[in-house]
Amino acid sequence: MMPQTRRRRLARPLIVIAGLAALLAACAGPTPYQPLLHGQGYANQRLEANRFRVSFAGNSATPRSVVEDYLLYRAAEITTTTGNDYFLVVSRDVEPRNRYTYDAPPVWGYGYGWGGRGGGYGVGLSTGTAEPDTRYTAWLEILVFSGQKPDDPNAYDAREVMGAIGPELRRPARS
Repeated sequence: MMPQTRRRRLARPLIVIAGLAALLAACAGPTPYQPLLHGQGYANQRLEANRFRVSFAGNSATPRSVVEDYLLYRAAEITTTTGNDYFLVVSRDVEPRNRYTYDAPPVWGYGYGWGGRGGGYGVGLSTGTAEPDTRYTAWLEILVFSGQKPDDPNAYDAREVMGAIGPELRRPARS
């Protein structure tokens, strides 16, 4: 059996490492508006001359509303860079990915107690607490067109979208 003081010395670095990892994750902040990098950011694919599939994936600090705004902004950028004026959303989807993060590594212990009608031994295991970690990925399939936007709730004026969402974009830090 390992002496209790040695177990405590071994457990301390693990607790410190887990705490630092949690602190770094908290400091990371929401996913910035950026091309796909390490599973976060936007991606797009041209399917036909005027049809595109666009996606945006956020981290656990990025709310669903931000993921959807950044997705619309990217669709608007594609529309203007291809020389068009508006886009029509053909299909859309948002997928939450749920997993759990743990605040402490598993810890075990044992003890002896005395009371009532005698003594007893006990062994226990603590797995820490689990916190939900939800990350959203959203997709759009769009058609891009030139001219005046039709009176359709699925049609978006690209320049208006960029003007409305652009000031709220969080861009990656420059190094």
